[in-house]
Amino acid sequence: MIFATVVERAEKELQQGQLVVELCVGSQVREDLFRTEYTMAESEVYFEPYFQVLKALKDMTEHEFPMRRYIVEAQRGGQPPAYLMADPPVQYTIEPGFIFPVLSLDLWPSAEELGLDDSQYQAFRFALTKEFVVIQGPPGTGKTYLGLKVAGTLLENLEVWRAQRHPILVVCYTNHALDQFLEGILQYTTRIIRVGGQSKCEKLNSYNLKEVRRNYKKEMYRNADNVDEEEIFTHMKNANNLGRDIHARMNHMMKGIKRIQIDLELLEKNDGIISLDALYSLRVVNSDYYNSFRGQDTEEVFVEWLLSQKEYNDPNFIIHVTHDYNMASDENNIVNEEVDVIEEVTGRATRDMHEGYDLDMKDVQGILTYADSLGMLMQKKRELEKERTALIEEGRNNYQVLHSNMWLCEGRLSDAVHKLERLKQRLKEKRTPNQTEIQKLLQQRDVWRLNFNDRWALYWHWIAQLRTQLLEKFQTQEERFRTEAKQYEEVRHMIDLEVMRDSYVVGMTTTGAARLRTLLQVLKPRIVIIEEAAEVLESHIIVSLTSHCQHLILIGDHQQLRPSTSVYRLAKEYNLDVSLFERMLNNEMHCEVLKVQHRMRPEIARLIVPAIYPELLNHRTVTVFEEIHGVSKSLFFIHHSFPDEQVADSFSHKNVHEADFILALCRHLILQGYEPDTITVLATYTGQMFYMKKASKKYELLRNVRITVVDNFQGEESDIILLSLVRSNENANIGFLKIENRVCVALSRARKGMYIMGNMENLVESSEIWPKIKEVLIAQDSIGQHLELRCKVHPEQRRIVSKAEDFEAVPEGGCGLLCDTPLNCGHNCQAVCHPKDREHKEYKCRAQPCDRELCVLGHKCKKLCFEECGPCMTPVLRCLPCGHEIELECHIDYEEYKCQVLVEKELPACKHKISLPCFKDPAESICKIQCSARLDDCGHTCRRKCHVEDDPDHLDYKCYQPCPRTNAGCSKNHACTKMCYEECGTCLMKVKKELSACGHKVEMPCSQDPITFLCGKKCERIMVCGHPCRRICSAICGGCAKLVTKKFPICQHEIKLKCCDTPTPDMCRHACERLLKCGHNCTSECGQTCTKQCMEMVKSSKKAACGHEVKVPCYKLTSGVPPTAEELLSYCSVPCGAELKCEHVCAGTCSKCLQGRIHVPCDKACGKTLICGHSCNTPCAVTCPPCNKKCMLRCYHNRCQKKCGQPCTPCQEKCFWRCKHYSCTNRCYQPCNRPPCYASCEKILKCGHPCIGFCGEWCPPLCRICDEEEVKTVVFGFEDEEDARFVFLEDCKHSIESRALEKWLKTDDGQIKMCVCPLCNTVIRRNIRYSNIIKPRYAAVCEVKEKAFGKLNFIEQSRNQLIEKLREVPGKVSGLETLAGIRTIHNRETFINILNESGHFKRLYDSILSALNFRTKKNRKNVLSSVDMETLGIQCEILCQLAAKAKKVELHLDSHVKVKVQKQINLILQVVESRGRYISSQEADDLNLEVQRFHRIADMCVLESLPTFQHWTEKNRGIYEKHISGPLMSIVKYSMTVDDDVKIMLEKFAKVLKVSGISLEERKEIVKAIGMKQGHWYKCPNGHIYVITECGGAMQIGKCNECGARIGGTSHSLLSDNSLAPEMDGAQFAAWSEAANMANYRLNAFD
Repeated sequence: MIFATVVERAEKELQQGQLVVELCVGSQVREDLFRTEYTMAESEVYFEPYFQVLKALKDMTEHEFPMRRYIVEAQRGGQPPAYLMADPPVQYTIEPGFIFPVLSLDLWPSAEELGLDDSQYQAFRFALTKEFVVIQGPPGTGKTYLGLKVAGTLLENLEVWRAQRHPILVVCYTNHALDQFLEGILQYTTRIIRVGGQSKCEKLNSYNLKEVRRNYKKEMYRNADNVDEEEIFTHMKNANNLGRDIHARMNHMMKGIKRIQIDLELLEKNDGIISLDALYSLRVVNSDYYNSFRGQDTEEVFVEWLLSQKEYNDPNFIIHVTHDYNMASDENNIVNEEVDVIEEVTGRATRDMHEGYDLDMKDVQGILTYADSLGMLMQKKRELEKERTALIEEGRNNYQVLHSNMWLCEGRLSDAVHKLERLKQRLKEKRTPNQTEIQKLLQQRDVWRLNFNDRWALYWHWIAQLRTQLLEKFQTQEERFRTEAKQYEEVRHMIDLEVMRDSYVVGMTTTGAARLRTLLQVLKPRIVIIEEAAEVLESHIIVSLTSHCQHLILIGDHQQLRPSTSVYRLAKEYNLDVSLFERMLNNEMHCEVLKVQHRMRPEIARLIVPAIYPELLNHRTVTVFEEIHGVSKSLFFIHHSFPDEQVADSFSHKNVHEADFILALCRHLILQGYEPDTITVLATYTGQMFYMKKASKKYELLRNVRITVVDNFQGEESDIILLSLVRSNENANIGFLKIENRVCVALSRARKGMYIMGNMENLVESSEIWPKIKEVLIAQDSIGQHLELRCKVHPEQRRIVSKAEDFEAVPEGGCGLLCDTPLNCGHNCQAVCHPKDREHKEYKCRAQPCDRELCVLGHKCKKLCFEECGPCMTPVLRCLPCGHEIELECHIDYEEYKCQVLVEKELPACKHKISLPCFKDPAESICKIQCSARLDDCGHTCRRKCHVEDDPDHLDYKCYQPCPRTNAGCSKNHACTKMCYEECGTCLMKVKKELSACGHKVEMPCSQDPITFLCGKKCERIMVCGHPCRRICSAICGGCAKLVTKKFPICQHEIKLKCCDTPTPDMCRHACERLLKCGHNCTSECGQTCTKQCMEMVKSSKKAACGHEVKVPCYKLTSGVPPTAEELLSYCSVPCGAELKCEHVCAGTCSKCLQGRIHVPCDKACGKTLICGHSCNTPCAVTCPPCNKKCMLRCYHNRCQKKCGQPCTPCQEKCFWRCKHYSCTNRCYQPCNRPPCYASCEKILKCGHPCIGFCGEWCPPLCRICDEEEVKTVVFGFEDEEDARFVFLEDCKHSIESRALEKWLKTDDGQIKMCVCPLCNTVIRRNIRYSNIIKPRYAAVCEVKEKAFGKLNFIEQSRNQLIEKLREVPGKVSGLETLAGIRTIHNRETFINILNESGHFKRLYDSILSALNFRTKKNRKNVLSSVDMETLGIQCEILCQLAAKAKKVELHLDSHVKVKVQKQINLILQVVESRGRYISSQEADDLNLEVQRFHRIADMCVLESLPTFQHWTEKNRGIYEKHISGPLMSIVKYSMTVDDDVKIMLEKFAKVLKVSGISLEERKEIVKAIGMKQGHWYKCPNGHIYVITECGGAMQIGKCNECGARIGGTSHSLLSDNSLAPEMDGAQFAAWSEAANMANYRLNAFD
């Protein structure tokens, strides 16, 4: 599957099934991309806007949400924009010439002074003084006018809000609305930017961002607005230079891509033989092959190699050709039926990529050319046919010329036709040889020895290599191009930002705003004006805003079109079709409403007032509109009852009667003199629009009339509107014509005239709005079944029309009377009355023929009156200067005319006579007569045309005819396969010969001597050992491979070996029979050295520390060093027997449970039945984790690939349940919207009897007649009835009576479970008939599974939190640096020896990282459940606690106590590592206690590392042993009670030992402040810290400030009871020892 975006859909290409697409990011260019036909699955809506908006929404954060107090918190009260809240009050200037404090409403000028009506005045003032503005403008009330006036006022006072170069942002939903608004702003300023390339307004072309960017220097110098111009210029210049360099590289790459594309298209077109020179230059053909074709014309030799005449003579090569040489004269017949579709490759390789960046693709040509092609051969054939025709014409007067040249011409034409057919057939048979064929072909170095099939196979192999090479180049070039393009976009955005900052107004669509959201964040527009705000989805408006927005103005009308959602359910269930505009009104936010309309004549306005709008006043300008010409009414509703019809392959509708009438009426109105662009045809359905557009092509006058749907005409107007409502049916189904918003838009677009056509009875019956409209129409006498036409010229002439054909009575738009107006030519107008062109400026008089004389000979003009006479065309016989007589047109000068009569002339060089036009000089002509000379060397006929001036004696000519000689050294007279001019080689034809040495008959080349041939047949001799030889006949016998039984000489064991091999002792794999020193049997193999450590388990005389007797390996007792009681603990196999939290007895042993400290997991089988129907296979779990078996859900389209416990992804394919009675249109996962069909299945079983199932369902495999006993066996009570129908269950293959099955499935016992078969309890996953019972059940199961599995967003959040937590774990771990695309940062690693020395720590760290990764090592998705996350959280927490504590105490520990900490770490990590992906609550509690024990052991070891600890009395040590080290190092299970006691005792002993309270951070600051290198810090006998400066060596003795003990030393020698203090700076040696000091420079040793 390939994901792509449609970038071009030319009609011509679409008709051929071709479409230009751009591959999405990440899609790979497949090797068969251009040879594969694809089926396109297209999105129902335009993807780009939704993609950009959703992408922008993902990047928004809660604290940066724009206008939060209104949009989120729904506050009603408004306040002024922040930029107006200044002191002194901000003054505004408003035309004409008013200056006043804008926030002082009582000082504002009046509405009359500003030229506004009351409603406009209130809205205008509201828009300028509030930060969140909502203005509703009903149709024609001047929403855009007011918006422009607001924008103009803001621009006039730009110094108030543009202090930091922030422009106004104008956002519209459509490009049309944006163009209209920006064009209006041009009256106030020209410093505007229009973003986007879809503008159709020529006035805005020079303001497009693309154009302004090109002239950015001029724009920069125009106004820098308080920013240093030189700085801006330098910044822009650097960006421009960088962009130009990148652009040049892109241009070069694009040309390369274009060349490759052209070459790939040439290959796929497959219309000829690729040039040998091209294959050689691209290194597809090596020099050896290339030199094989060297000759006078290499390409001609290459073509001859593939299309030799000998192939035609070969009886194995059959072509079908007729000798009618005109058979293929039409080039259209030369079509390769297997030509694949070639789209312009990926990334819109030659269109999209270079069009977006102004790349120069002129004159780019591919590298590949044809050596010969179907087109070239067809052209040659046509030339020969012309030559033959000329010869026939010439031969009528000269039989000798015809006789001498005709046979040569016929021969060459015949050769050309056969060559053309051979090439067509070979190209059609296009195939790529397999690897075996290729290897065989490549072994033959002489290509001329290959037969023709092998030659073409080799050629197709070269083409396949070429295609692969081009595709690889293309993919590389395209990836490089996209990298450069990304950089170019970044540079361009830098320039765009400066250009926009220099403008006053920036306009873009909502899609553009979402796409450029990052740019808008930097641009920081304070003022945002949204046009058509009520038609825009709220999300589209939100992404158009930034957190810097201080003034938002929404202008629209929620009673017209609402936002449209791509999925109806989003609007129906989630109200996504409610715009931000409408939601604010629903929240009772203040809104100003415009109340005076300036568009519609009053009769039209009354259609929507008060039916839709309670109040809408008419401006005086709309009351003076003139009546529409050609009709009696300017507003009329034509009622009819002609039915509509659904458009094929669509949900849309059309009404042919309406469409034809509307188009005929439109033509009639244009004939009244109305311009086509003043009339608009509106349809309410796209199907009607497409039909009318197609039908309008038969009317020339309708070419420029706009035909569109109502939804696309929102915000626009037209003088005359022709509205087709389409819907008319017996059910009175009017679709969305009942929606008031759409009716409002449809009825409010016309200014002067409006004509509506539809079924009013249907509309009134099915809608609440149309009865009101009908009343207005009746009151105005503007409704009926006929429309009255009135002649503009003859007003008394009237005619009624009700269908399109009625307009034929007034073909010119007037009436049936003749025009009869006198014309300038003197005739009267003979046309039917025509209101258009009353001055007859375009009328052409066709009354009489013209009778003016044209020449001196008196010839008269024969054209019609209105036509220009022109020169005299009468034929006249003329005698030319050459003597020939010929008829010429009268106006031609015969003395200057070149005579075209064919005459026979002799060529001066060769003396041949040929036919030439009379005027042509033979010296300038080339002889085309075939050379008929016989070649002296071979006797063949020369194939060239007459060449008397070029090698006339054929001294350099090479004959390319097949060689007629036999091969050299040939005994069978085999014909040579080379060209005639080449020397014949040795004969390579295969023949059978007998070998004298062995007598075998074998195939060998004809020219080879049998004595030199090595026989490859099987040897038949018997070897010395008595076995037959298995080598080939020509090889020396030996190396017998027969398996025989042999004995080892020492142990006498037997072994099977090859007959030729000798057994050695190390080969023996039998069990060793020797005894060890201890008396036990050796457990090694006989051929190996006996084991040194006897593993036989024997009873130990010493008990383990747990008090149990144990068995240990024999070598432990005989090694001389008996194991300690602690070492024996690991061998204790006494059952644990403890009762676990799950109330089961522990199945572990004393050693495995660590003497009860951490019990092994409970192995009791859970056996519970899960919601999915599977049994839980997790041992004893309080809460069963999600099922880890393969999900069995499958539908008729696909199957779920997840684990059973994971929530399934709903199938989005369309439901295929349909029969001839009903059809489901929902998606597969949705409940079907069709009922079960109760009609009997009409299919016939294989046995010939009718099916017993239902229509449109799977046929049960049972027959009511053949399987009568099985079918009629009563199980549920209905099976034996004659009309019983059965349903086939695909999951268990049972066939069950339908009524019984339905009753069974509908039985509800209140449990959430899957439906099962009543016979075998197999879960029913697929059954179309009862899918509406099965799907809800399964949906409920899925809901339970989702709860058990956990919320995906919560799991994702937990996963990221654990990853971040692991990144902070100190300690040097494995080299894993990246996880799920996140690069971990380890600028400086802390080396913690305790952790580094533990292999468990590294493995567990890597294991957790791997488990958290989003992909497994096999590139599969790594899905984690909430249970998995809980276990990983426990493991991660333990790891973090161990690492944090180890880092804290590392530098305080002496080496002799560090072992205790290391031992406890290894114990905990070993248990955690062994538990895998599930840790029970029992294990979690046990591990928690051991981690707590670890913390106390670490604190204990810090105490034991203090110097003062060494001087303790025996009494103190006894207390310490009893209360601290004893409980901590005990094998008894730890408890929180013991922990509390130990903690208290540790604190007491710490005070006694005076442990420094300095933290690690404080210690770092002290060392940094002193500024000494490592090795200067020491400790007194009582552990108090001091520093020695200078060299760091002790030179005198002093007293400790803390305890008075002696410190220091003499002559660089430290006192014996003093010691180095590595805990201060991490030093291992004193600073004064230079040799030892090198070890102090261990990198990152101290962090």
